[in-house]
Amino acid sequence: MKWKAEYLLGIQKIDDEHDELLKLISNVESALEMQLESAIIHLVVLDLKRFATRHFDSEETMMRAYGYKDIATHARAHLHFIKKLDEIDYHTLNGLAGRKQLLKYLREWFVSHLNGADREYGDFVLKIDPMLGRALP
Repeated sequence: MKWKAEYLLGIQKIDDEHDELLKLISNVESALEMQLESAIIHLVVLDLKRFATRHFDSEETMMRAYGYKDIATHARAHLHFIKKLDEIDYHTLNGLAGRKQLLKYLREWFVSHLNGADREYGDFVLKIDPMLGRALP
């Protein structure tokens, strides 16, 4: 997957984090497609999980700061994603099938979460604090 302008929310910090998140998802995809050793895949998934956790904390902190009402639902979606990363890691370390479906999940989750829940809270925050935004290309 490659970064697209349509993924921009207009909040520099979050857009930069989303770009990095997508790069890390692509690293997991590549490692799985190249059928690298399970220990290497484990490290790549761990990098994604660590970054995703920090990014989700960043988003949820912003939501709290601006009084976003649907934070609980959004946080559950974040937790679900982390659990899916644990599944990918488990399948990889144990040589189990099903990684293709999990890869499909990563791709679909990124696009649907960003264009749905993230866009919703991003628009909410920018209405309250338009100076937080930046000019979109």
